[in-house]
Amino acid sequence: MFKFNTLKNKFTSAFILLGLIPAIIISVISTMNSSSDISTKVYNQLTSINQIKKQTVTKYFEERKGDMGVLVNIADTMQNQAFNQLNAINTLKKKQIEDYFTNNNIQLEMLANNSKLQNAINVLTSEFSNKAKWRSLLDQYDTEYKALLSNFGWYDFFIISERGTIIYSVTRESDLGQKISSDLKGSSFEKAFSLASKSDSNESHFGDFRPYPPSNNDPAAFAVKPVLVNGKRIGFIAYQQPIDKLNNILGNREGMGNTGESYLVGQDNLMRSNSYLNPTQYSVAASFAQGNTVKTTAVNSALKGEKGIQVIMDYNDNSVVSNFGIIFNLIAASDGQ
Repeated sequence: MFKFNTLKNKFTSAFILLGLIPAIIISVISTMNSSSDISTKVYNQLTSINQIKKQTVTKYFEERKGDMGVLVNIADTMQNQAFNQLNAINTLKKKQIEDYFTNNNIQLEMLANNSKLQNAINVLTSEFSNKAKWRSLLDQYDTEYKALLSNFGWYDFFIISERGTIIYSVTRESDLGQKISSDLKGSSFEKAFSLASKSDSNESHFGDFRPYPPSNNDPAAFAVKPVLVNGKRIGFIAYQQPIDKLNNILGNREGMGNTGESYLVGQDNLMRSNSYLNPTQYSVAASFAQGNTVKTTAVNSALKGEKGIQVIMDYNDNSVVSNFGIIFNLIAASDGQ
């Protein structure tokens, strides 16, 4: 009985096992097929997502490329506006400076042709040896010529004998009574007088800014004009040009923003007007005293006779838009950051 039951159990187990194997196989195959379907679906889904993301990224960069094109156009427009504005400002200030010097020359011309001044030259020259009488005459002529300083922005006005002695000065500094060619040798006054005395014409001659000892060694320029009567030279007249008037013209910063400025530079690369951005090192006085030169691309180009507008590094090593040109052997520049 025991053996029969045992055999029965074995057959039962065998049949159950035989039934389970196909089920397991089918289950495995179903699972594999299901996994394959899931993998395919996941792959397809990821592929679709990737395409969507790719299109999104591509569209984003195309839009940014378009934005860059717009920004470039805006930047070009703003640059052109800055160029045009600086050019207009520089042109205006150059014209103001030209007009100022032209008006000064016209005034000298009018004075040289004035019979009262011609008579003053003769009287002062003849009485110069009589120092007491000569000095009394100085005060008398102040009523005629003192107002020239305030009217035209001159620092001083001079009457000079035919031999080159300063026989009248409004300010009465130490140059009064001195012979220009010897006592003021090397000064801008001597330079202008030398040109005027050697010239066959009666035109005004200009001596560029240099430190002038009789005026506390402050940089000063001079214009000297011969005075002729019936074609004969009887003497000269001159004015001393301070920095103040040029600073007033160039220091007007209307339309130049917070960092724009206009300035003058001489042939020696020294300042001829005070810097707005760095007055400590690049005022006229500091430039001459410390030898602080301006040798920017704009200045170097202007010294070659060129004019234009460029993006350059200025004398403070900042990138600026600079409009430049030459005027009366001085370099005029307007910079804007």
